[in-house]
Amino acid sequence: MSLKCDEVKITSFFRQYSTLNVPRYQRSYAWNVDDIENFCNDIKSCLDARRVGKSQHHFFGGLVSITKPTDSRFVEADIVDGQQRITTFVILATSIVSCINEYIVSKQELLKLDDVERLKVFSDDFKTNYMVFKDKFENQCDDQIKLVPTAVDLQFFEKLVLGKEREGVTSKTSSHRKLDKAFVEVRKFVFKEIFESKTDITSVIRDLTSIVDVLEIDCTVISITTEEVNNAYRYFQVLNARGEQLSTGDLLRARTLSLVKKEKRLEKVTAMWNEILTDSPAEVEKRLRWYYESITGQQPRKQNLFDQFMKNIFGKKVQSNIEYSESEIENCVQELRIGLATIKDLQNGVWNVKQSSDTYTWNRERLRSLILSLGHTKAIPLLLAVTALNNEEIFYETVAALERFFFRYKIVGNGHVGEMEKIYRNYCCILRDGRVKEKPFAIDEFRKVLRLKLDEAVSENIFRQKLEELKYLRSKPKRNEAIKVLFALLEHYGDWVRKGGIGIPVCEDKFNVIDVKKLSLEHIYPQNANKSELNVELEESKDCLGNLTGLSLGKNSSLGREPFIEKKKEFKKSNLRTNRTIAENKVWTIKEVKKRQTDIIEEAVKIFVP
Repeated sequence: MSLKCDEVKITSFFRQYSTLNVPRYQRSYAWNVDDIENFCNDIKSCLDARRVGKSQHHFFGGLVSITKPTDSRFVEADIVDGQQRITTFVILATSIVSCINEYIVSKQELLKLDDVERLKVFSDDFKTNYMVFKDKFENQCDDQIKLVPTAVDLQFFEKLVLGKEREGVTSKTSSHRKLDKAFVEVRKFVFKEIFESKTDITSVIRDLTSIVDVLEIDCTVISITTEEVNNAYRYFQVLNARGEQLSTGDLLRARTLSLVKKEKRLEKVTAMWNEILTDSPAEVEKRLRWYYESITGQQPRKQNLFDQFMKNIFGKKVQSNIEYSESEIENCVQELRIGLATIKDLQNGVWNVKQSSDTYTWNRERLRSLILSLGHTKAIPLLLAVTALNNEEIFYETVAALERFFFRYKIVGNGHVGEMEKIYRNYCCILRDGRVKEKPFAIDEFRKVLRLKLDEAVSENIFRQKLEELKYLRSKPKRNEAIKVLFALLEHYGDWVRKGGIGIPVCEDKFNVIDVKKLSLEHIYPQNANKSELNVELEESKDCLGNLTGLSLGKNSSLGREPFIEKKKEFKKSNLRTNRTIAENKVWTIKEVKKRQTDIIEEAVKIFVP
């Protein structure tokens, strides 16, 4: 059998199996109070309909299970998707049995023998259908729980289901506490709906009959069963179930752990996945997409990232579940763990390449500028591929080239992102192939490709025009952050420009580091000038580049609306050459602004090339 898909009643689903196993690689019980309340409300809605002689269908989503070839006496299955709902149905049945037993004890003097027998039939049916089975062939008559949870929950769950008076049942984990809470809340629901304030046995029997009908007739699931593991996991990721949806990370974790049998290796791989999945599912998903792009040089499709990973990252051996090597799985997960940790560092602007003793802070600042100030996270897959070379110089050269390229291409020129990403993905392929074939990454060739793209999309004339139009806007904080990058690089590459500015831009003083995040923009002619200092011509040009400069954070708040004659005193003391140059002016008029604007643009044209 390859795949079977049927809509089945809840009771029928349970009856067809002797044992339902929750594989050790699955999550433990995770439903919270809201999930339990929703579940109980669904049951109550169907129960209320039965009480007035009607029936109300309720669909509880999809269940995916892998049937296991066993002795013909039994039918066992591993639950791939739906264990939260299945567990809660067992809790419901357990609660009904518990309440029945308690009712018999509390009302024993009022109940007739036939009434007790009828109640015991209900209790036995719920136990047999949902809770236990007996292996009589092995001469074992003790009740064995039908739903076998993960090892961490097994003993705890077993005591609760078998009603061992809750003695010695101690909540040790989060899943234990959630199971305990679920038993408490569902039992409250059952007691209130069926047993509380019932003065006669007839009404109890009627409601018990109704809830049997609800489970046997009204409540259904789509049951997808297969003997093929990959089919199960493919449906696992697309079915909608009540509660928290499983992420791609959860799916990959479950699938890879299911292939590891040796306990020590399982512990190691589990620990790696725990580290990988520390952050939010959305954040992990983003990093997984970047990782996939870096490794394959392909943009992952929006849907089914799990399938793409299993096919193109973990490989066909793992995907097919035959002839795989557990060490290969461990290595794949280990590489993924390292890769995602590197991506996290890159996201935070952290230099992740092995640093030599003479690594300049200035070099590391280029990465922070690229990722944090310019927000160029689309470069992360490429940077991850470059880190694999473990060559600090190449990594720095790549980052610096990207900083200059991205500012001109996208920030100022508004170039097409898709074209840029094609270049990056192509070089991810080149870098990964180069590692295998021991071919060095040609940084000069990479610069040449970027420069050709600039010539095509943002030529020097277009760049000049766009810079002329670039202005400070209070409502555009990202743009203003980019302008700070512009002033920082004008300062850093200034000496190189004054010496002719030929070839690849070079910072000749890497000890003087400007942290863009600690730089603020200052309007030389005040943005909000005092009425006595208003200048109509300057008012029209006050937000253009020629009237802006960078100051250490906090300085400009004290300068504020001060006139130029006062501001130049601070500019003169500045550690930035550009500010000291501004201070050489005796006055600040539209003439000085236009000259500074022209100087900035001409320097930028030389600097902002890869």
